[in-house]
Amino acid sequence: MVDGREDRAIAILDAFADSTGLSGEMPPRRYLWTDAFAVSTWLGLYLSRGERRFLDLAKRLIAEVHEVLGAHNPDPAHPTARGLRIGKRLPERAAGEPYDPDLEWDRDGQYYHYLTRWMRALERAGRVANDEHYRAWAVELAEATHRHFVHPRGIYWKMSVDLSRPLVPSQGMHDPLDGLMVTATLGLATEARELARLCAERRWATEDPLGAGGLLLDALGLARLVAEVRTDLEALLAQVLEDCAVSLAGVAQEDFVGLRAARRLAFRELGLALGLHAIAPLGEHADVALLERYVPLAKALEDFWLQSANQAASTWTAHADINSVTLAAALAPRGSLL
Repeated sequence: MVDGREDRAIAILDAFADSTGLSGEMPPRRYLWTDAFAVSTWLGLYLSRGERRFLDLAKRLIAEVHEVLGAHNPDPAHPTARGLRIGKRLPERAAGEPYDPDLEWDRDGQYYHYLTRWMRALERAGRVANDEHYRAWAVELAEATHRHFVHPRGIYWKMSVDLSRPLVPSQGMHDPLDGLMVTATLGLATEARELARLCAERRWATEDPLGAGGLLLDALGLARLVAEVRTDLEALLAQVLEDCAVSLAGVAQEDFVGLRAARRLAFRELGLALGLHAIAPLGEHADVALLERYVPLAKALEDFWLQSANQAASTWTAHADINSVTLAAALAPRGSLL
């Protein structure tokens, strides 16, 4: 049976490929976070539809990301060995230049949470394409990221492109958890052990929709690790599940669904929608009774942002790439749930 929501996702990603130079004549416009979601979604579409072109698009995007955002890596055989830059429109802040918190959002560098997202995309590509190169690149990226971002007191949020200096030394709320989940999945024992130490005694609840969605995806990954080999992560999984319930309750109380599109950020809401799709497979490994009541919110969010009138809002057009790709990921979530 043809899935109409998958058809919408396919159309969105085809337009994205054209407008960002992956297909057609436009110059390449790459952004690591957005491209990670696109790769995962195309991998899922390949599994769902069996059409080779989706796998080819995912592989082509990986190659272009490594060429454009990894241009500082000197060895093409190891395109992730020195990390991957964000893809921001402004160059990074120079050494000695005063810190401007507003301008920093538009400056390049390397983000820890973008790099962990790309590691996941590469690991999935390795499994789906049955190609160990992708997994090897994920491992090299994880090792380099851990070596430069992680320090005894935490994780730098943003580093310079050459990884020589922190640009924003504070730690993202879920960065230790994201890092633990992906390094454990890749079998990096030392890195996972050090990140597990940073996760100890922490709480993860958030009222940010995107953060809540990411927490649900981490819960699914942790649950699978516990079910397979990592029983030492059972207590952490229990805490994450508890904080998922707290987060969803908090997000639901915000009542943003009743606001106009001009007062909402699509990619944050659609990141939540994507995470809500993780609840069903999470239920194969854990009790999700406190989470299931929120699942219908995913469709409500997706339907709202599918409307052309809402996509005309400035909050959509100002972030069109990330909004559209996150919508596609939510409409066709299989790849992000691998």
